[in-house]
Amino acid sequence: MPPPPPFRSTAQWPGMELGLPASGPGSLATQGGRLVAQIIDDVIVGLTSFVLSILVGVLFTTTVSACGGRGCTSAVTVGFFGGFFLGLVLFGLIGVLYEPLITARMNATLGMRAMSIRVHRLDNVSTLGYGKAFGRSAVKWLPGVIPGFGFIFQLVNFAWCLWDKNRQCLHDKAVNTIVVNVH
Repeated sequence: MPPPPPFRSTAQWPGMELGLPASGPGSLATQGGRLVAQIIDDVIVGLTSFVLSILVGVLFTTTVSACGGRGCTSAVTVGFFGGFFLGLVLFGLIGVLYEPLITARMNATLGMRAMSIRVHRLDNVSTLGYGKAFGRSAVKWLPGVIPGFGFIFQLVNFAWCLWDKNRQCLHDKAVNTIVVNVH
């Protein structure tokens, strides 16, 4: 009778190899929790940007409508749409700055806080910091500006945590972070 095969230790749960608990505080966040947090953040950015776009559009309309006389109607239209376009630029700025500015200091966005998860550096530094936060966000969103490829990259990036042993997306791997449960 041949001897039994040698014992091989394999990870029993995601994050075990990193020394993380199977559940509770410090365990890896679920993919579903991360998805819901991202949806909450997208709604926050979208609604904030939409309201600002409307307000800036109305502000421009009010300012330009003081033209008095001929051509006033076209000036009001141009003022509103010019203001709305400026609001869309604000949308882009909010979208680009929201996540890195918040995670740099609090290690979590508002959506992550709602889901009781946070970003954790694998080198055990307590805060993410601006460099890693902007790097993480850039890998997450910057490829999206490239037509075709960007969308495919973003799909692969967000799906990566479905099969990764430490539930890391590519933007996590780029800056050596994981997302863990707070409670």
